[in-house]
Amino acid sequence: MIKFKEIKASKYTTQALCFLLIIFISKPSFAAKDVILRLGDIGRYALPAYAAAVPVVKKDWEGFEQIIISIVAVQLATEGLKRVVREPRPDGGSTLSFPSGHVSAAFTAPAFINRRYGFAQSVPLYGLASFVGYSRLHVSDGQNKPAHHVQDVLAGAALAIGMTWLITKPYMDKVNIEPEVGGGRFGINVSKQW
Repeated sequence: MIKFKEIKASKYTTQALCFLLIIFISKPSFAAKDVILRLGDIGRYALPAYAAAVPVVKKDWEGFEQIIISIVAVQLATEGLKRVVREPRPDGGSTLSFPSGHVSAAFTAPAFINRRYGFAQSVPLYGLASFVGYSRLHVSDGQNKPAHHVQDVLAGAALAIGMTWLITKPYMDKVNIEPEVGGGRFGINVSKQW
């Protein structure tokens, strides 16, 4: 059963993705490297924030706990791997290239939404998280070299998806009980998805 709140949240995500695509297609001069970098930086924080807001709106406190644990666990694993692997960045900025922290943070959001609420709602988020990955491969602050290698971005995405998938439980495994009011009637709607 699809709920109105789910459609609304997915609609706004889709609108955000379409807005970014329209800007980049219609105004090539706007898609400068520094703008791509800034949008990637915003995506690193905005996507996990959105993913944390969804269970709050749904009053799904178990889901909220799971996304917070996922965000923290993924970032701890990312930072730990960076310090163990010590891969130099292509731009020479540091030896903390592998895995990409931006990408692991960004991919935590669609992985959570996918596992908890279903694939359809996560598709726009996967697109936005992929843009964050793109920004790490093709943009570097003040240089022409990228901030990360391809394997850094792929590892960040895989780490986030894998860890979040293990931490998060599907929402519809439970019986869903909701009040139903409208159209001159009222009652209780009980549903379960198999």
